[in-house]
Amino acid sequence: MKKLSFFFVAAFLLSYSAASAQNATTILEKADSVLNAPKDVTATSTMTITAKNGSRSVRTMQVFQKGTDKRLVRFLSPADQKGIAFLSLPNDNQILYLPAFGKTRRIASHVKNTRFAGTDYTYEDLEAKRYADKWDAELKSRSAGEYTLSLTPKKGVKTDYAKMDIRIKADTYFPVEVVFYNKKGVASKRMTVSEISNHKGFLIAKTSEMKDLSGGSSTQTHLQHVELNTGLKDDVFTERNLMK
Repeated sequence: MKKLSFFFVAAFLLSYSAASAQNATTILEKADSVLNAPKDVTATSTMTITAKNGSRSVRTMQVFQKGTDKRLVRFLSPADQKGIAFLSLPNDNQILYLPAFGKTRRIASHVKNTRFAGTDYTYEDLEAKRYADKWDAELKSRSAGEYTLSLTPKKGVKTDYAKMDIRIKADTYFPVEVVFYNKKGVASKRMTVSEISNHKGFLIAKTSEMKDLSGGSSTQTHLQHVELNTGLKDDVFTERNLMK
């Protein structure tokens, strides 16, 4: 009888674990669908970088994205940053353009943990992607208004993060916080979305912040203007256009 009871308990735990994993994956996929709902995005934002000592610098940038795997980021101001651009393409292909040198260079996988142009975002953070393509999800907690998922990289995925905890609104499936853990398992960065805008039926992060939990610096991004589904051409996402 004890053996039979143990069997049922074990079977229940296994089925519960499988159901939780399935639910977590479904939640993550729904979040991906919300984040990538527009076919393409053209946005202009201000970026405020606050150093550990409290000093601030403000930049203006433009972001183009098409689908889930093409993204171009370009600084428009100030003068010493103008023209610096980053291109993310399928198959982990990333290209950086520095106007001062007048040429592009590809970002090798082992340096994708490097900060982009002095911000708190690394090249990996700026990659155009779907979370569910690269991360396995486990339901960490559930409340009336939010889900918290623990994400670990899928087998073969190259990443500088050991795991991520992502907090998702239960009513809209919009992610509002991501905590990044380094290879030592220590929370190293936190990205939060403090303001969400509904633009023609699409949810967009209007104000967000990436904070370095160990260094004390932060980068806040505030959306100024956005256009959706304008029919961006593929030639926007080329090395040639990157250097314009």
